[in-house]
Amino acid sequence: MIRLSKRGLGITLIVSLGINLFLAGMIVTAAIYHKDGRGWGGGYDRAFPHWSARRALDGKSRDKVDTIWREARPDLRKRLHEVRRARREIRRQLRADTLDRAALDRAFAALRASTDGAHIAMHALIGRIAETLNAEERRSYFRRRHWRRHRRFRRHRE
Repeated sequence: MIRLSKRGLGITLIVSLGINLFLAGMIVTAAIYHKDGRGWGGGYDRAFPHWSARRALDGKSRDKVDTIWREARPDLRKRLHEVRRARREIRRQLRADTLDRAALDRAFAALRASTDGAHIAMHALIGRIAETLNAEERRSYFRRRHWRRHRRFRRHRE
């Protein structure tokens, strides 16, 4: 039997309380942010998980979808670069010594325009893919489980 002094018992209880609070915080955070596999944004605030979704397709359909993605990739990259550039400009304006409200408003407008452009391009890409696949392939490719699997992969990778 281990005998602890009052001081040792107090330290042990404090450490135990800290561990329990940490674990309870993790459980509550998981319940709030990842309920049903969705974050605050409903799970659609990230890029489409093409690489996990493509596994649901057979060889010929997979090749067609890969070709569509390959053709769209340069435009998507350019548009995402524009979004990042607009965000950098907003940060630059907000960190400046003096606030130029007109320049900040222009930066926000540029961000809205670039984000809208990226969304439109992505929606067109997904529509093109949907047109290419038959009903069964479309259901398999756009199945919700691909979003969850992708989210978990990203969380472990980060």
